[in-house]
Amino acid sequence: MRIYLRVVLPLSLALNSYGVLAFFWGERGVCAMRLLEREKKELVHHIQTLAERGRDLAAVVDALSFDEETIGAYARQLGYVRAGDVLVRPVNFTVAHMHTLDSGDARPLVAPACFSDTRCKVYALCVGFFVVLLQLLWGSARAYFKT
Repeated sequence: MRIYLRVVLPLSLALNSYGVLAFFWGERGVCAMRLLEREKKELVHHIQTLAERGRDLAAVVDALSFDEETIGAYARQLGYVRAGDVLVRPVNFTVAHMHTLDSGDARPLVAPACFSDTRCKVYALCVGFFVVLLQLLWGSARAYFKT
């Protein structure tokens, strides 16, 4: 019975510690899932921002394609003049809002910070070896004080 406990106790504690580590801090654990959910929310927000920028750029493209006033203002800013026009540079007049629109930025993906499965197994083995070591020390101390 004593040998049975010396084997079962470290083994069960090692397996339980592996289960707890993998469940909470493993690659598919609770911590990793929370990080992935937060990343998903950020990506959805980023996609919505890019969709808004896309609508703004589509409006600018439509204005530059079909609106004569916008085409004329943009052409004048580039230095073109219609035949018969006098070249006058208006003060405080820019079409700078067309130049401030960009197509968006790339968002780097970050890997979730969690333990790999191998690391969880190594920690569980360390727990098992630590329990075996404690059993050996406790048994030798008990034998020492018994005499």
